[in-house]
Amino acid sequence: MKAQIFIDTDRIGEVELTIIDESMGVLGGQVIVLPNYQKYRLRVQQETNSKGGANSEDFPLRLINEKGFVLKAQGGVMLIDSPEFEELSVEVSGVNLSELQM
Repeated sequence: MKAQIFIDTDRIGEVELTIIDESMGVLGGQVIVLPNYQKYRLRVQQETNSKGGANSEDFPLRLINEKGFVLKAQGGVMLIDSPEFEELSVEVSGVNLSELQM
């Protein structure tokens, strides 16, 4: 499933989500970064270094699927951007997969 990633009203990336852990409702994927992400990159990298990723407690994160619906993530959304690697990933947990059409 394709989704747009937002921090507040800034669209920071796009992702093709795949199931990582079906029993826990975890989806994830590599993010195609958009220019707005640069405003947040340093802080996301700092959160990744200190606790493994920046989550919904750090930023008002939300994902909107290609049909325009906000993805309900009971366990939250996490952005992972390690300075050692050149890629940004996202994990979404606690999603009711039966409600999705992947």
